Amino acid sequence: MFSFCKGCVQLCGLSKHPTVWIRMMQPYISNLIAKIKIILLGSDGLERPFLCKPKDDLRKDARMMEFTATINRLLSKYPESRRRKLYIRTFAVVPLTEDCGLVEWVPHTRGLRQILQDIYITCGKFDCQKTNPQIKRIYDQCQGKMPEDVMLKDKILPMFPPIFHKWFLTTFSEPA
Repeated sequence: MFSFCKGCVQLCGLSKHPTVWIRMMQPYISNLIAKIKIILLGSDGLERPFLCKPKDDLRKDARMMEFTATINRLLSKYPESRRRKLYIRTFAVVPLTEDCGLVEWVPHTRGLRQILQDIYITCGKFDCQKTNPQIKRIYDQCQGKMPEDVMLKDKILPMFPPIFHKWFLTTFSEPA
């Protein structure tokens, strides 16, 4: 953990919000791709986790967050969508250069792969010890004999039927 010694770095925000200063920066996680999770401690005492992403162009991600913010503004205009509390969860994306930037770490979220893998395990369609070697075996057998897209469509995708609808049924069991 280290802090900025002289002076503070300002987090720029909308003018209607009070200014928050970065008081401390704590490196948290790094992995093989050199992504690093850092935690910025604001002068207001709140921790703000971010993921530093090298070798990734985040400009499209930033534009997508601008688009979702627009959708949220439209949703907030209509009484029915306000009553149902409809919104899209957004997060901060800060492109620093063409190939690196910061992404706000959103707590209590799961990736699509993790969600689907859990459902496949529950349905008995996935076992890491068996399925991954089976996919590798299929890939090795088809290498050079057929295009990868055909191999994926004809050999691997049939092993994984569509199941994402099950997540919606269990997560949102009450009709809107």
